[in-house]
Amino acid sequence: MTAPAQLAPDAAFVRSHAPSIGLRVHPALPLLVLGPGVVAQQLTDTGIAPIPNCAPWFRGVARHGGRIVPFFDIALWAGVERSGERATMISVVQGEHVLGLLASESPMVVPAETAIRPWMSKTEMLAGPHAASVACRFDPSAWLTEIASSVAWESG
Repeated sequence: MTAPAQLAPDAAFVRSHAPSIGLRVHPALPLLVLGPGVVAQQLTDTGIAPIPNCAPWFRGVARHGGRIVPFFDIALWAGVERSGERATMISVVQGEHVLGLLASESPMVVPAETAIRPWMSKTEMLAGPHAASVACRFDPSAWLTEIASSVAWESG
């Protein structure tokens, strides 16, 4: 797999000026790079309680740090199945907002000067043979706004 820092320059990419935190939510998907001030923490002693009548990629809620944290599977949201791999639970904190993500790896440091794309749609995430070698910016608040209306199953 090609490291994101080794990608050829492209007009859609911006080079990072400082190291960042990256999350690999699935081996077939782009590395999600968190912005400045966003904190990621791997959880080990927490279970997820499912919520009925929600989309399957909304995995449920877990208690962490005295809060109830919603957990999401971005891979499943993008249409990629996990095929039995064990997912790592990651808490992502941006200001007062906290969400949980399932990831295939622990959070990692993304070196400065890495080429980072803006956020991609589901279709763009899966496009091209090298989707997994791309790094893209992940803004937790913006993503929550994007998916808010589709968390609950539509009846009918």
